[in-house]
Amino acid sequence: MIRFKLLLFFSLAATAVIGQKEVVVEVSSDTPRVGDVFKISCTVQGSIDFPEEKINQGFYPAKYLSVDTSIHETLCKDVEVLETIDSSFLIDGVQFYQREYEVIAWDSCELSLLGFDYRFGDTVIKSQQVYIKVSFYDQKDNLEIYDLKETFSGWESDSKKFQLKTAAYVILALVLLMIISIFIWLKYFKKNQSSDTNLSVEEKTLAEIQVLYAAELWRNDSIQEHFVQFSFILRDYLTLRFGVSFLDKTTHQSNLLLKHLDINTESRRQIEKILLASDYVKFADSTIADQQIESLKLELIKIVLDTSPLIEEDQ
Repeated sequence: MIRFKLLLFFSLAATAVIGQKEVVVEVSSDTPRVGDVFKISCTVQGSIDFPEEKINQGFYPAKYLSVDTSIHETLCKDVEVLETIDSSFLIDGVQFYQREYEVIAWDSCELSLLGFDYRFGDTVIKSQQVYIKVSFYDQKDNLEIYDLKETFSGWESDSKKFQLKTAAYVILALVLLMIISIFIWLKYFKKNQSSDTNLSVEEKTLAEIQVLYAAELWRNDSIQEHFVQFSFILRDYLTLRFGVSFLDKTTHQSNLLLKHLDINTESRRQIEKILLASDYVKFADSTIADQQIESLKLELIKIVLDTSPLIEEDQ
């Protein structure tokens, strides 16, 4: 932080020496992902407070950088401003004012962030241009579906009560069972193995839901763990389905993302409801009835079915 402030001081001092003012701009990431929140910090020296924006708008001014001449240098409105925070600080007795823009980029592209023009007394000062490259998250293939960990209790036997003849029959039965199992595996398992590894995102998600509910964690004093996994399944599905990361987002940020995706209003509200219900249980130690837990399962399945693309059957 000290190093940044020193660099900022010398940068602003240099602009003052040559007789013109410029708003110094820094970005928290120059390679953000689509849907990720990142920050643009704008700093100026020697004003009463941070200057007023000449034109107030809901997006941070930017232009496309592209080999396609039809869109190169055209205005981009995909860097949405979520929130602005003003602050000030001193460096060696010099007052600096800073405005931090919290933003989201909604398209994959390379951009020149032009920034706002600001009123500084009777003059207008411009923002320093910075460059960013926005990209989508990589599609995740071949996700592993974890099966239930089942435990089987063996039976206790009193060896004194077993005769050699009985033991021989047991061993013979085990050998026959092993031979039958190997035969079934060779005949059916290998045949179906390839189809199991090519499940669609919808099929994987539905399988994960069934595995989670079969474990019945809420009946074993693990209701918070149940809803942690429940929320992860929904967020992971949305990430894979729409190519925008929901895994590292808060519920508030997830709700903002949903407004920009191709989801009908009913499904979007249902997703928001499920995320909120999961948060109540995970973070507020709330209680929830078994009927409600089962109802949330049905709602999650409905969301997956309603938002999955239709697959046309071969004629």
